[in-house]
Amino acid sequence: MCIRDRELKARAADLLSIKTLTTAHIELDGIERELKEEFHVPSTEYDNEIWRKAREMAYKRAEEMVLKCDLVVVDDNFYYESMRKPYFRLCQKRSIGFLGIFLDIDASKAKEQNSLREQNKVKENVISRMEEKFEAPEINENILIIKHWDSAVWNKVKYHLNYSLANPLKDTIKEVEEAKEKSREITSKSLIHSIDMAIRQEVNLSLIHICRCRRYAVCRSRWSPYH
Repeated sequence: MCIRDRELKARAADLLSIKTLTTAHIELDGIERELKEEFHVPSTEYDNEIWRKAREMAYKRAEEMVLKCDLVVVDDNFYYESMRKPYFRLCQKRSIGFLGIFLDIDASKAKEQNSLREQNKVKENVISRMEEKFEAPEINENILIIKHWDSAVWNKVKYHLNYSLANPLKDTIKEVEEAKEKSREITSKSLIHSIDMAIRQEVNLSLIHICRCRRYAVCRSRWSPYH
């Protein structure tokens, strides 16, 4: 979720009408920089292992923070759907609200803003590559795409945040599994009941047959000419 964290934190308490709102900001680029410093990797050099480790650490922090904070902001490009899905599933498992906010600007504008950075600049070819690879999310109540930022857009953000707060995600996978388990239980009970009824019917027929044979034998015994 790409959000202007400072502005969000400044307005969040008013937005959600909560006087004391605990927030957490998880920035994947920041975690990656920390790991590069720890392992003495140049900041401009790409390291796949560090990149992977940073994503693992970010997710673990998010798992911890959703149990402690009212609002958790995970800040990253999330250009692949597979990068966003774990956080969506986390919200489902915890039955909490989810909102993905995407700042949609073209590569030329991104490069222009990137050039104004005093530090941690991104290589231009990286920006171009991300634009090519970006997988746009499906638009729904839990997704907000922003092409520019102004007061009118902030009203949209407030609406979507309030909607997400009022409509926490449901663990649909868990519900499906529970439904399957219930169905299996019903089927099992039905099968056992059917077997029980079949056995009862067979026993009943056998008893009837035995009784008839006994009566027939008794009748023959009584009317035998040899008696």
